[in-house]
Amino acid sequence: MAADRGVDVRLLLPLKPDHALTAAAGRAHYSKLMAAGVHIHLYRPGLLHSKTVTVDDDLALFGSANLDVRSFNLNFETTLLLYGRSPTDRLRAIQEKYLAASTPLNLDTWNQRPLIKRYTDSAISLLSPIL
Repeated sequence: MAADRGVDVRLLLPLKPDHALTAAAGRAHYSKLMAAGVHIHLYRPGLLHSKTVTVDDDLALFGSANLDVRSFNLNFETTLLLYGRSPTDRLRAIQEKYLAASTPLNLDTWNQRPLIKRYTDSAISLLSPIL
């Protein structure tokens, strides 16, 4: 919804995920996200476990908790809320380094993926509630 309003939303994901099924379920939504204006980037060097969010100049989240209801109820991971320009700027600098080592996805190219890959991702996304 934020991207629909013109907010710069960038999603950074690992090029090679650690869980194939959850990655496939997520990929099923890439086209809709990019069509809404979300910029998706695939991080090349390896896996990123941290979940980070920076909002404007004064608010940031940094942690290991997946930002979904299932993870909040089942996992014992944490996220730190940071408030203020200095910590937000420091986290944003780290995010920019990650983005520099990533490859942006293009909606037209993404939509030209083989049909079997698109159908497989969509079918696996039906399992999202239990992944």
